[in-house]
Amino acid sequence: MKLPFLIFNICFHFLSCSEVDNIVLPKETSKQNRIFEKNHKKSSIDIPVDAPTRITLVHHDRNYYLGMDNKGYLDEKSDRQEIWNLFSVRYKVQVGNEPIVYLFDKKKDMIYFITQNTVLSDNTSNLNMAGKISFNTTKSWIFKNIGFKGESTVIDNEFYFSDLRRFAWHNVISSTVTTNTTSHYYTLTFCEKEHFQGRQFLRIVPPNTAMKTFNFANIGFDDLTSSIRGEYL
Repeated sequence: MKLPFLIFNICFHFLSCSEVDNIVLPKETSKQNRIFEKNHKKSSIDIPVDAPTRITLVHHDRNYYLGMDNKGYLDEKSDRQEIWNLFSVRYKVQVGNEPIVYLFDKKKDMIYFITQNTVLSDNTSNLNMAGKISFNTTKSWIFKNIGFKGESTVIDNEFYFSDLRRFAWHNVISSTVTTNTTSHYYTLTFCEKEHFQGRQFLRIVPPNTAMKTFNFANIGFDDLTSSIRGEYL
């Protein structure tokens, strides 16, 4: 009985938003704001850093393989014009730690993809992050530099920040880590404009998983986040 309920929940969750992202979401509370400011610090988690060597962009069932240099940036051999055309696609989705990002022009196609890729199973934990992590929680670290470096902040569980300018985090996010120790799928959505508008990069974090995105520049989203939300499916 879990699968039909999960699919219904996902469809209701995303279809409640119109194609132009006219979204009605819970407003961030003063308590959330205080937590955001309190957790802002320079070194919040010790992360084993391995720069990816390749990323795959999938658009209209076609794969685009992009190579990286030893610092985790796209190499100069890539077709820049073709890449920028892909980067302009409205919706980007990554599932788990696979170096694959799926691109969608329409929200309904993204929703269908999500329903097909969030089926609960007996996941084995890959939570090998250094330090202690509380179970039955989700924590998201965001960083101002690539490779999980620079200033950072950590946010717990579900949250909605519609305008990052009030926290001095507007257009500065370059990498992120999420640890999900619950039995639910979790989504972390980075939006190009305030109030969850514009292009979006949505990360789906499976249960009992630590998910890392090393460099937002490789998907055309570096220093472009103006609002962010985290939610359970």
